[in-house]
Amino acid sequence: MPVKPVLSNETKIELREKLKALCEAFWVEKGYKKTSIKSLCDSAGVSIGTFYNMYPTKEDLFLETILHIQEKQMEAFFKRCHDTPTKEGFIAAIKWLFQKYNEHPLLFEYTADFQALVIKLPVDTIEKIKMDSLSFFAESIEITKLRLKVDEQIAYGVFSALLSTIHARDSLSLICDYTALFDFMIESMVEKIFE
Repeated sequence: MPVKPVLSNETKIELREKLKALCEAFWVEKGYKKTSIKSLCDSAGVSIGTFYNMYPTKEDLFLETILHIQEKQMEAFFKRCHDTPTKEGFIAAIKWLFQKYNEHPLLFEYTADFQALVIKLPVDTIEKIKMDSLSFFAESIEITKLRLKVDEQIAYGVFSALLSTIHARDSLSLICDYTALFDFMIESMVEKIFE
């Protein structure tokens, strides 16, 4: 029986990065449900066996990919908050984040495609994602040194609700300029939430 080649740690790291990049591209283009392990492997030039040597399941790759994407976006968001630590800077950062959601809606938790991934994740992982979302808003408020006028749970809920309107984009766009609507809502809410 032939012996399978053993991948070096360096090769594994390179393959993981390549698979994550492909996963992100496929996810943006097709969504989680329509992205197959076979298509990822074909594009990466690796066997399905090699894929399973790297990731136990498709969901493991998608989870690693979304955590990487979210980390990059949080860093960019925090930088915007840090560079302009004012209400206006916070508004600009939220609008930037909204634009990212708008450009690639399949990558974010407000879509049915993303929910199809989430239901396959362990409960503790789902809870961690939720807690990271809450700490994200807390950290951004801390960076800007803005003071809340309302309970922080309410503030975080408002920002999450505003961002979740992305799933109603198509229907809202029939009656108004959706981006202008979002801008109006975030500008109004920031005035009510912060001193």
